[in-house]
Amino acid sequence: MQGVDLYDDRARALLDRFRFVPDARLDDLMISYATDGGGVGPHFDSYDVFLLQVKGKRRWRISSQKDLTLQAGLPLKVLQNFEAEQEWVLEPGDMLYLPPHIAHDGVAEGECMTCSIGFRAPSTGELTAQFLYHLAERREENGQTGALYRDPQQPAVDRPAELPAALVERVGAILAGIKWNEQDIASFLGTYLSEPKPSVVFDPPQRPLNEARFTSEASRSGVRLDRKTNILYNRRFFFLNGEKMSIDGAKKWLFDLADHRCLSAKRFVTLSHDSSVTARLHEWYCAGWIRMGELA
Repeated sequence: MQGVDLYDDRARALLDRFRFVPDARLDDLMISYATDGGGVGPHFDSYDVFLLQVKGKRRWRISSQKDLTLQAGLPLKVLQNFEAEQEWVLEPGDMLYLPPHIAHDGVAEGECMTCSIGFRAPSTGELTAQFLYHLAERREENGQTGALYRDPQQPAVDRPAELPAALVERVGAILAGIKWNEQDIASFLGTYLSEPKPSVVFDPPQRPLNEARFTSEASRSGVRLDRKTNILYNRRFFFLNGEKMSIDGAKKWLFDLADHRCLSAKRFVTLSHDSSVTARLHEWYCAGWIRMGELA
């Protein structure tokens, strides 16, 4: 089961133990269950992964082999020619780290459960496509759609299905003229990497407190990020669940919230005199992005 951290606070707390990895790279917590002799077969992942044994035993065999040919006709990517080089039996509390493309095969010895903590590793193609889409979207938002394509010098043709060379040349010049800078890249990464997965749905409070009551309650209990909330920041902006917002001088409390995923009651009290801060936090509370109470 993938993304268990989105649905269980204990799983989220376990994932948080791996936040020595930047949030921008940390993906999710997956739990796999198997009975005696169970496993998916020898395979490899294209990203770093920690394999943490939480129940029972699992025997892991690994290989740094270069032959990553897959067996044909299977729904899973199982290696055709797996040759183990090392092996270990993991018991509860043991953990195995695997870099990308290290072949591995895990077989349960009795009933067992294993947690997989994976890194986010988007492909070059994915990043390129999403970045260009981001640039186009931001240009539209800023009213920079530009002039429509025109070719008043295009003569009549007797081969209408042929792609005009002038069209290819003109569009090539348009694309070559697209420029971006480091801040454009940072804004893209912040919004893209903080965007919740498509399956994520936030649950707003059924009876939300008004801002005054919210401020009073948070001053006693503190607030914490919902386990589904993603937040990143740089020097100028922060990125919350795919939205870019200006820091507006509120750096310290915002950095604390992002890095620790909570604000203590004592910390909240020091902020409560600033109505712009409490209004913003109340808005996030009503959206289900933050919850009352500190982390357990």
